[in-house]
Amino acid sequence: MPTPAPDSRIRPWIFLSAAAALFFSSPGTAHARSPWSATGHELAAPESAYRDGVVLAKPKASAAAGIDAAETAEGLALKARFDRMGGLRVIVLAKGDTAKAAIPRLMATGRYEYVEPDFKRHGLKAPNDPQFSSQWALHNDGSGGGIAGADIDAENGWNLITGTGSGVIAAILDSGVLPTHEDLAANLWKNPSAPSTASYSTVGGAGGSSETLSLTDSAIGLNAVAGSGEPADDLGHGTHVSGIVGAVGNNGVGVSGVAWSTKLMELKFINSSNEGSVTDELPCIDFAIQHHVSVINASFGDSNFTQAEMDAFYAAGQAGIIFVCAAGTSSENID
Repeated sequence: MPTPAPDSRIRPWIFLSAAAALFFSSPGTAHARSPWSATGHELAAPESAYRDGVVLAKPKASAAAGIDAAETAEGLALKARFDRMGGLRVIVLAKGDTAKAAIPRLMATGRYEYVEPDFKRHGLKAPNDPQFSSQWALHNDGSGGGIAGADIDAENGWNLITGTGSGVIAAILDSGVLPTHEDLAANLWKNPSAPSTASYSTVGGAGGSSETLSLTDSAIGLNAVAGSGEPADDLGHGTHVSGIVGAVGNNGVGVSGVAWSTKLMELKFINSSNEGSVTDELPCIDFAIQHHVSVINASFGDSNFTQAEMDAFYAAGQAGIIFVCAAGTSSENID
């Protein structure tokens, strides 16, 4: 495939920090379109919006001790459990069962704070206009119909400081990266513990499932799509975003990232079809928390709110991590 450009083609208003949501809202606050009917836990979202055959569930503290046995008795299988996120569980349903049928049934047991579908997420793409690669978001001089000064004042910032970003780890939660890219390779994070394997549930799962989630990391991050190996970019989106954040600056090659020497941890959960799900997103966030990153960039989205994802964001915030999330370009009210 052609070399994806680590481009900085992005309007300054397309990103917003989720820190306000993390620190000024409770973990249960929803700020996106509800996927539920007005009557409660009846799933109103279309089947195309989530992966069927699996649900995400957070047990109540009072039910945690006996939950494995209860789920096994009902033919459910535990695929993953995320202790850093309050014991959040990924549950594989019995053959023939559906998320739409299982969610109200499981909520009726009284064991869970919530049960949700495994909602899909998609990388938010930048336009491919011919002049979009001019990086005017970093420095806008008014040419080409632009507005002088309508930028992030990157040059003013670089005049003050450029080099101390080397101690900052920015996790790129996306489709991976082209690891040999000439403008990115020098800034890729080096994993001190690779290769190591993390298993997110007990061996065999609660119901003897063979689908227990185990992921082996790599030298530069995690590939939750393949389960092991380098988070290689087969879409181009993650490489593009990595360049916006941290392409090597002042090296006479390609473009400049906002942070010239930050370390880029690559976390792949979006596949070559520009699709990922919350189930694949969660271990990536957990990995970032484990390795004490400073920032997680999330240039993806969907209109369906999920409490499991919000709990993961909140856990990252509690660990001192700032989430930077794409606001999108669909003209939706995201307040």
